[in-house]
Amino acid sequence: MEVPKPPFHSTTEELLYNIYLKLSSPVNTLSALDINTIAKLNAIINDADLATTENLINAISTFKGNVPSEGNTLEKLYNLIKALNYLSREDIDTLAEINSLLVDADLVKTEDLTNAINSVDNKREIQFFFQGSGDDDDCKNRDRIVIRGKINSLVDDCTNELSGVTYKSRVDTSASWIAHPNLPYLQNWINTTITGDHLTGMKFWLKCVPVYKVEKNGEAVNLFGYRVT
Repeated sequence: MEVPKPPFHSTTEELLYNIYLKLSSPVNTLSALDINTIAKLNAIINDADLATTENLINAISTFKGNVPSEGNTLEKLYNLIKALNYLSREDIDTLAEINSLLVDADLVKTEDLTNAINSVDNKREIQFFFQGSGDDDDCKNRDRIVIRGKINSLVDDCTNELSGVTYKSRVDTSASWIAHPNLPYLQNWINTTITGDHLTGMKFWLKCVPVYKVEKNGEAVNLFGYRVT
């Protein structure tokens, strides 16, 4: 092993060299007094790359984060996390605490969700078909339907041959047709005349009358949409 010789590169080398001389001498032996002082211990530590107390505190603080005193050890943090497994009534026993939970939530009320589902399920569409003047087969016309119970949210959409449509209606027990120039008039008649829902309500006939564009008289369709109650 190569023994360090002056000039020394560190205080540690110098101390080790002096200890080596003691061990090599036939007269002077190494005693505890040679290495038992704080100064000599500091000489060894002086060249070491050791963490200071401040370094350790900063490292621990970075790991823990800004936790309160109630949770400033790993054991306390673990116990806090375990307590989150169950939420009791006492944990949210005020309206303010409930609101704090909901402030960022995108929630839907049960009633709103039910209404949304029902609105999809209750949507209907009928196609009123008109064969035009080029076809003498009147059986191809599907210009009238029978509906049971009140309906609402009426909409219509005509194909290119038509400029619009009008409607006629009558209850199933009557032979008299009532003319309606547009959907609002038809809806008003339904609201005041028809009772019940689509399962057990009153039956009524609905007829669609096409209004052709100028110089148009071919096949045409009116898409009639509504929602049942």
